[in-house]
Amino acid sequence: MSLRPRFVLAAFFTIAFAAVALLFVAQRAGTLGRGHVLEVATTGDIRDLFAPHDPNGPFIADLALRRLENSYYKPVDPQMPIAGEVSGLRSLLGSKRNAVASLPGATATGNPGTDGQIAAKILAYAQDHYAAAVGPHGRDDLTDAALRGILKSVKDPYTVYLSPAEIRGLNESLSGGNFGGIGVYIYQLKDGRIIVQPIEQLPAARAGMKPGEVVDSVDGRPVRGVPIDRVETMIRGEAGTVVRLRAHLYSGPVTEHSYAIVREIIH
Repeated sequence: MSLRPRFVLAAFFTIAFAAVALLFVAQRAGTLGRGHVLEVATTGDIRDLFAPHDPNGPFIADLALRRLENSYYKPVDPQMPIAGEVSGLRSLLGSKRNAVASLPGATATGNPGTDGQIAAKILAYAQDHYAAAVGPHGRDDLTDAALRGILKSVKDPYTVYLSPAEIRGLNESLSGGNFGGIGVYIYQLKDGRIIVQPIEQLPAARAGMKPGEVVDSVDGRPVRGVPIDRVETMIRGEAGTVVRLRAHLYSGPVTEHSYAIVREIIH
């Protein structure tokens, strides 16, 4: 199937999901110097559907799973989204050093309505038991992790979940907006560490940052396990201001380096 029909089908997920090139998603960041967007099915925010109700309620996982099973362009193994949700939640909890976290086991039925209820119960359990341990935005982060896992389960680079902050960043990138940044690609490993790839001739590279450095803190605030969109916000800022990063090389001895980088308008 060609890309365009697949994107048209992906758009049927309405405002629940955005379909973008995997390269762009992996390299999204407030400091993104350049990226290649193939297409966008939609850039709405699923949470807007439910105002004034709780936008992070478990029912959002129910909706996501049912839409995926009913609307994806080819049949979906019903167990995959459930397993993906659990995997996404475990990944987040593990990054918060809550490796012993337990989640209810579940076997999919193949009925989208019933499977959606199962997905909602898993997210509800995680929110009830672990939101406080995850942090001040625990419910939001758990919701994002569950939805990301559900969509990732189909292993399709054009079917991904974008958080509200990621959607805002995508819209800004598509509109050609300028921003103050340091010129790096940002990645997050499964263990929560933040890796940067400086872009040649931009502020971070000029300051001496090396490819593959692990960022330990931004302006004195540790960033391991912090959602990548929040790290993005921490690094971005008004052009001409300074952001201070402490980082070390991914491989080799852990020797921290300090960088004071002046933000610039990144086109």
